[in-house]
Amino acid sequence: GSSYKFQSRGVSSLYSKGDHPLVFFDGIQILVQPEEFGNFLNTINPADIESIEFLKNAADIALYGYQAGNGVLIIKSKKSTGKKPISISFDNSVSISSRSNTVDVLNANHYKSAMNTYLPSSYSEYLTMLGNSDTDWQEEVLQSTFGNHQNLAISGRIGKTFYRVSGGHDKQKGVLKESDYARWTSRLNLNRLLFKDRLKLSFGF
Repeated sequence: GSSYKFQSRGVSSLYSKGDHPLVFFDGIQILVQPEEFGNFLNTINPADIESIEFLKNAADIALYGYQAGNGVLIIKSKKSTGKKPISISFDNSVSISSRSNTVDVLNANHYKSAMNTYLPSSYSEYLTMLGNSDTDWQEEVLQSTFGNHQNLAISGRIGKTFYRVSGGHDKQKGVLKESDYARWTSRLNLNRLLFKDRLKLSFGF
């Protein structure tokens, strides 16, 4: 659920706030704010993405002006092909998350031994306050978890109008206990052909 951060041509400033490329979603420029928690890109369901293209050559980015110095990321969403009056697709997947590593710390016996060795004698009364517990706090607060992800899409064609409606749900418990992430997404794409198919109107929401 955290925000995305792009770095296409190395770091050009101390704070790296202006190093991300221009991002366009279905032809509309998206404001990317990597220093904040979450942005518009978090609302895009990966199942709705048709293609992702990154432009970095001078000839390719010249059309976008000086703001495209760090490249241009073009994201296109899926649309109806119109081959069938109606087409329905559904997918369900499960993910597993677990900690990849832990911090190597002293256990209780090693900590007490270090206190006995390095603690000045004037603070010896603190040794009696250590108790007999030996708790691995990383084991207590970290966990292995499951996530589930569902996506439903309905697309088709009515006359010269092409439509695609989709919805998605993601639920993922965090590796850190009592943390989780949930997201509902929906999208509507409409395309209409006019003037003997010479003009195409598109609507996306």
